[in-house]
Amino acid sequence: MKIKFSAIIELRVALEAVKRNGDALQYVKDQTEAVALEAVKRNGYALRYVLSFDLFLSIAKKLSIETD
Repeated sequence: MKIKFSAIIELRVALEAVKRNGDALQYVKDQTEAVALEAVKRNGYALRYVLSFDLFLSIAKKLSIETD
């Protein structure tokens, strides 16, 4: 399955995209915790693409990333 990175809308497609490349999170408009967590597990730098601050903090905590 070839994925275009313009705007990923479907949850299933978003999850598949971030499993292949964590940076794909930047194209996911409606980010769920599952999708964002998978992206950051694949590529820690994908944390910068998390849109919600609360989601950012939640993922950082789950992955033991310090947020000072």
